[in-house]
Amino acid sequence: MFFLVSGFIITHSINDESRGTFVLKRVFRIYPAWIVAAVLIQLQVICMGWKTPLTFEQYFRGITLFGIYDENPTFLIGAEWTLLIEIKFYFITIVFIPYIRKFPVAAYLVQALIVAGMIVICRKFGTEVFLLAVQVSYIPILLFGQLIYFLYMQMISRATFIGLCSLNFLLTIYVIRDLQPGFLEPVNSYIITIAYCFAIFMAVIHLCRDLKMGRIGRFFENISYSLYLYHANIGIVTVGLLFPLLPYWLTFFVAFAVMLAVSWISYRYVELWGMQRVRSILKPRSRTQIVAAGNAS
Repeated sequence: MFFLVSGFIITHSINDESRGTFVLKRVFRIYPAWIVAAVLIQLQVICMGWKTPLTFEQYFRGITLFGIYDENPTFLIGAEWTLLIEIKFYFITIVFIPYIRKFPVAAYLVQALIVAGMIVICRKFGTEVFLLAVQVSYIPILLFGQLIYFLYMQMISRATFIGLCSLNFLLTIYVIRDLQPGFLEPVNSYIITIAYCFAIFMAVIHLCRDLKMGRIGRFFENISYSLYLYHANIGIVTVGLLFPLLPYWLTFFVAFAVMLAVSWISYRYVELWGMQRVRSILKPRSRTQIVAAGNAS
């Protein structure tokens, strides 16, 4: 579901922004909160004796998200593998910003070809490219979200939507069979889970099209990225500390409250800072500045 929603939202952002604006917003949206979370969580796991401190090079490669391609991957919070998949989707889709608005079908087909091509060549260029291809193998799920956005915005017809979704399903099967065949075994519910999530997302989009967000919905929308970064580590630590002292059900609610509080603090003092920096950079020059620049020239 996370990847479906991400494909939908990223396509919406790309559809409304230029390349430069999109890249700048994504950098300030992702990295400030990510860096702070990675540092704090590493301090937490070291203080609790969960693992030995990393070297400076490992920290640097982990912070920049390149460490996952090492022979022994460096994970700083454990959830960054999904973040890397989103970043791959950014790189693929950003090329098609001018064309997604005008030629959504062609844009999708080229993106699908890029994914398929990456899978075909991945074993010819070493471990790093193979690991990159494994991440790319998840992108068809984000492309489902993109196709749902095309239908939602009436950029394609229902018949075209059904055809492209069928093609994307075949692409999903192809990349899974080639790179992660265990997901296709009868005892694995991966494909069924994708189908369930697709159906649920389509139903929510259809039934809640005119639904107002409300204060609670807006709150969770705002903290969603920080909650993604902190939920596992904060939840595990809180449950581990409180469960011997409190009933499990109460421990769960306390842990959930702590996760929300930490996520709100991250949003309020880190994410908003990044958003303000972007606005200051993208802020149009005042009329006085324009006139002064004209006179100077």
